[in-house]
Amino acid sequence: MKHRMYYLLFFSLLLSMVLSQQAPAYAGLNEWTALGLPGGKIEDSAIDPTTPSNMYVAVWGNGVWRSSDGGATWASSSSGLPTPYISQLYIDPLVPTRLFSVTEGGLLYRSSDGGATWAPSSSGLPDESNYPQLGTMAFHPSAPGTIYITSIRTYHLQPGVVGVYRSTDGGTTWASISTQNLIISLVIDPTNPQQMYAGCSLFIASSGISSGGGILRSSDGGATWEAISSGLPEKTSIPTLLLESGTPTSIYALSASAIYKSSNSGDSWAAKGAGLPGHDASNPLTALAADPQNPLTFYTSDADGLYKTTNGADLWAKVSSGPPSTITTLMIHPASAATIYAGTDTFGMFRSADSGATWRGSLHSASIDGLQITAGATPRIYVASGQHLAASSDHGGTWRYADLPIYTSALESNPATPNILYAGGNGLIKIEDDGTTISTSVLTSTNVTTLALHPQVASGIYFSSYNRLFASDDSGATWAELPLGLSFSDGSIQALAVAPTSPATIYAATGSKLYRSADAGATWEQWSNAALGITDGFSQIMLLADQPQHLYARSGGQLYTSDDGGATWSSRAGMAGIDSFTVAAAPTPTIYAARSSGEVLRSSDDGATATTLGTLPSSATQVVHTTLAADPAMPNKLYVGTLIGAWEYTAVPAEQVRRIYLPVISRG
Repeated sequence: MKHRMYYLLFFSLLLSMVLSQQAPAYAGLNEWTALGLPGGKIEDSAIDPTTPSNMYVAVWGNGVWRSSDGGATWASSSSGLPTPYISQLYIDPLVPTRLFSVTEGGLLYRSSDGGATWAPSSSGLPDESNYPQLGTMAFHPSAPGTIYITSIRTYHLQPGVVGVYRSTDGGTTWASISTQNLIISLVIDPTNPQQMYAGCSLFIASSGISSGGGILRSSDGGATWEAISSGLPEKTSIPTLLLESGTPTSIYALSASAIYKSSNSGDSWAAKGAGLPGHDASNPLTALAADPQNPLTFYTSDADGLYKTTNGADLWAKVSSGPPSTITTLMIHPASAATIYAGTDTFGMFRSADSGATWRGSLHSASIDGLQITAGATPRIYVASGQHLAASSDHGGTWRYADLPIYTSALESNPATPNILYAGGNGLIKIEDDGTTISTSVLTSTNVTTLALHPQVASGIYFSSYNRLFASDDSGATWAELPLGLSFSDGSIQALAVAPTSPATIYAATGSKLYRSADAGATWEQWSNAALGITDGFSQIMLLADQPQHLYARSGGQLYTSDDGGATWSSRAGMAGIDSFTVAAAPTPTIYAARSSGEVLRSSDDGATATTLGTLPSSATQVVHTTLAADPAMPNKLYVGTLIGAWEYTAVPAEQVRRIYLPVISRG
């Protein structure tokens, strides 16, 4: 017995030691994972009315995500949810740490800790085997814990499933209070909570649409309902209802084809579409939101853009074309009327700080123009998109964002000073401290077409502007043009590289020639494409620190390598048809490359052969203008920038994904 107890204690201690070891943070092993808030369709969104920096979104196929800084950074918030397919999301305005989500299968889940964890909340609701559809949810305006939810069937009516349910304990239990079907929007009069209004869906019988739609009113807290659809077209589905702040007798209703308003508690309705284009099934209205600070200001949207009224829907005006895909959800910041958040049906979440005139997308929604991974004690990922920079110090777990004064086309970091980056585009800027400090005085009004940094001297910078090459040894305070001697017919410089261990050696390539200098650009050797055996000029050149004579370069869609400092080249059979590549130095040189199809390749034999890391998810394969970077601290982790966001891949042998080694203990 004592021996058995000893073995048990030893095994428990050993297991606890193994499980307590810190492992690197992986977003996904052997699979592509979006960095930051995923793109795709935003099904629903919610904002904390008391702490508006807390926001939540339901991303179809990617679960619930939470931001605690007004959308600057996002983190997954789906622990306990049975599926990543969430169709509805609600926040309790009286208890903002309490949230509800509805799954694809019609199950209700509740979080009592601000989205950190979720648990089922369906006690008393129709059983899952009856295939309920949860229509909508509303919260009592003054009684914390009193919540209403509707269960609907839009086809094949089944008794005992549909109706209005009420909870008086914050969603722990539910009880039916009405058998009214088809309610998909629900609002409660804050001055008289017994007065409720409901928008209805259509009922689809086996023979087609037969009934439903319109608006209902209850004067007894949802127990009984009467139709109040005077002025509405027959069989009109109403997915959104809003009450005018301060005047709850004024109600606004959204249908696919029009916005309707009642000024007499729903007794009659009138279309309010002046200034809006015509809408029908081919271009429906998609969202309606009220400005919490201005009672007569509302926003609506369609596939063509965002519209605004400031006079209670009497007249609408187009604000902008909106984000680059159709808006699905709209939220107005409770304390900052100019701040609008829009979820879209393809490209994720967007934010406007100027009442919808301009929009900034989430990281995944953006076209990635630069991607850098810095070495050091705390490696950082930097992603540039247009005039925006995102930085992460935890392998993409969280991000901070900064606005840039230029449109970025190149982003470079120096191993000597990993906290300093330079960004080039329609100017050249110096970036420090994750974007907190930005120097705009390096270069202005100069188009930077390629950019390279001195690998050992923090103040050394090289850049090209079309067919001219410049160098600075004082962080851009002064510049000298290097005598490359290019003419207009030679074309622009397409690639620029500096040897890591021999920084006096510089490589530059145009569409017709390769140039090499061994004296920091004072003199140059040159080879024509014909002499090198290539058809197109090199558009990428890379060198590794421990192989100063071994070069990697891309010409057209083919990877080439050189073992003699660029004098001769050989094509690599495993790396054909590529759009971009990068090389990870440790533990052995590994080449990663991407194709325009979204396929990503890996080679450990200098490109002679390659294996696939699969294809980027279909939403990203509009893709490539690809930018690739390998994490120097985790060389099996690859980052890819695409036209609609950044993705990561952590390559781990299958047998190592979940392996814990324990010794065999004798029971003798």
